[in-house]
Amino acid sequence: MQIIVTDVTLMHNGHVCVAGWDLERKCMVRPLAGPGQHWAEEMAGEHLFEMGNVVQLVPSKARNTRGLPHAREDVIIKEEPELIGSVPPAQLPSRLAESEHASVRQLFAGHLKSGMYVLEGSDCPSLGAVSVDCRRMGFEEREKPKGPQLRCWFYDAEGVSYNFPVVSRTIRAMYEEGGLEAVVELRKRRRLAHVRLGLANPFKDDGRCWVMVNNVLFY
Repeated sequence: MQIIVTDVTLMHNGHVCVAGWDLERKCMVRPLAGPGQHWAEEMAGEHLFEMGNVVQLVPSKARNTRGLPHAREDVIIKEEPELIGSVPPAQLPSRLAESEHASVRQLFAGHLKSGMYVLEGSDCPSLGAVSVDCRRMGFEEREKPKGPQLRCWFYDAEGVSYNFPVVSRTIRAMYEEGGLEAVVELRKRRRLAHVRLGLANPFKDDGRCWVMVNNVLFY
């Protein structure tokens, strides 16, 4: 299995969640190091897990312990991932266009609740993307008990507005180094944004899987 890495998101305790576009099956996948096991953050970066890198994976037959919606994309890997190439940035929008949905509602197959979350067990994708006009999207900070939270707001093709937290490893690094201004600068002189969305793990108390912005590609 060969994937174009699309999403590398920060998790707790020094791990990252990785997702990519399966070049053969033409679908999104979430490679796991083992059942429910994500990757050490040291594996993220230009040497392996970074947007645009092409990575060779060997799926195992291990049983996945997670249910829907995440089980739709989860693939447990049995060998070390191998970097075999990369897609030039200028070609990424066209190479990833097949992973886009017409709207956020269509991406989550009508299971989106209150414009913010999907319930555990919903039979819908947990990963995908939408194309957004750069004039109708942006970034902002929202105060939270643990400090400011970087968020991305946008209007999709159906004219519906959304506002989700940003968990992209790359964008968060820019934010931590240069503040909100550094992130806002990304969309200047760009026409469109390929906004990658994903569902967080379900909350134990209510089974809600909150929508997050996993990455944004401007072009």
